[in-house]
Amino acid sequence: MVAPPPTARVRATRSDDGFTIVEAVVAMVLLIVFATTVLAAVATTTRLAGQFRSRTVATELATSEIATTRVAVDAGDLSTDTLIDGDTQDTSTDRAGTTYSVTRTIGLSTATEGQSLCTGTGTSLSGADRLMVRIEVSVTWSDRTTMAPVRLVEFVGLPDGLTTGKNALVVVHVVDPTNGGAGVPGVAIELQSNLWYYSVKSGRTTDSDGCVVVQVSGDWAKKSTSYTAVASKSGYVGQAWTDTAATLIGKLGLGANSLVNRVEISYAPSATLRVHLTNEDGTAAATDEQAAGQNLTLICASSGTAASDPGKVTTLTAAVTEFSAVWPCLYSAYVGEELPATMTQVDVAGGATVDLWVRPGYGIVPEPGGTTPEPTPTEEPTVEPSVEPSPEPSVGPEPDPETTDDPLPVPDPTESGDAA
Repeated sequence: MVAPPPTARVRATRSDDGFTIVEAVVAMVLLIVFATTVLAAVATTTRLAGQFRSRTVATELATSEIATTRVAVDAGDLSTDTLIDGDTQDTSTDRAGTTYSVTRTIGLSTATEGQSLCTGTGTSLSGADRLMVRIEVSVTWSDRTTMAPVRLVEFVGLPDGLTTGKNALVVVHVVDPTNGGAGVPGVAIELQSNLWYYSVKSGRTTDSDGCVVVQVSGDWAKKSTSYTAVASKSGYVGQAWTDTAATLIGKLGLGANSLVNRVEISYAPSATLRVHLTNEDGTAAATDEQAAGQNLTLICASSGTAASDPGKVTTLTAAVTEFSAVWPCLYSAYVGEELPATMTQVDVAGGATVDLWVRPGYGIVPEPGGTTPEPTPTEEPTVEPSVEPSPEPSVGPEPDPETTDDPLPVPDPTESGDAA
């Protein structure tokens, strides 16, 4: 019998030994990667399942809070002042080791979500922007990660105290027309009756939208034939150049068809204006004696304001006059009784302090000594300087060959070629 070659025996021996150490290491790495992926997926699924369970509990808590609040509104357990002012309550509860925080906010609103109460135009209990009670409940929980909190909003009808004519509601919207009509927050509102002994100091201020609701008892709403809404805030001015701004409302409506009385007040940051009078030719500041008794007129370019044409007229007592409560506007100014032919306008922004130099008969001019004063609007005829004309060279008539005294030169026969 012939023995197999040595190489054949080696191959047979290795095939019977199983995996090599390299193959075993690769298999273990693959197993670890697979196990890690599976475990991560299982952990994520478990965590999401826990979050969904927590969210389900949060939704149940929010729904229960909405129902409880709605019953309280319908039963009249919440005062009208609470609804007008708005109310926020925070509570917490534990369920299966998880802490849930519940925030309930209630207040008056229009029936359109996200719309300010002052944005609507409705005055009754019907229509798309009718007045309603807005209830919002949000719930979050202690182990919440990326999942959003639960937020529920519901609108319910007004309680009987606000629908049976017992009270009148006044919705006041304070806006700044110099800032695109943006709402002015933090403005105190008072309702003044035509009855001198009665007014409603609401104690409320406008919200971030410049909106506030004031309640007037039905008895006083019936007695008073007219109400005026008055706004006040430090550093602000009304269009009449006063610290407060007022708008007439008239007689307040009551009942379901005229429950909401709406009024808008224009209010803006006050400006300061210092007016300096120059002398007649605009080369220097006027003296107090020169300014005393002259009438200064300030004209605002915005129509419909108290400072608009024919303007705000002030009798001067000094060469410099300061106005501390000025409505922001594009102003022109003049001194005297006649309106100048052309006038410069200066933008006076809210909160700014602006110096104006006014020249009699000309309006606003640059400060004397700074730049050249503006020219007079009436052009005076200019006189051209006299210039002596330059003497022109005298040119006589062209000479006539037949009549000239200077005969043409005659060639000398001695210089000609015939002499050779």
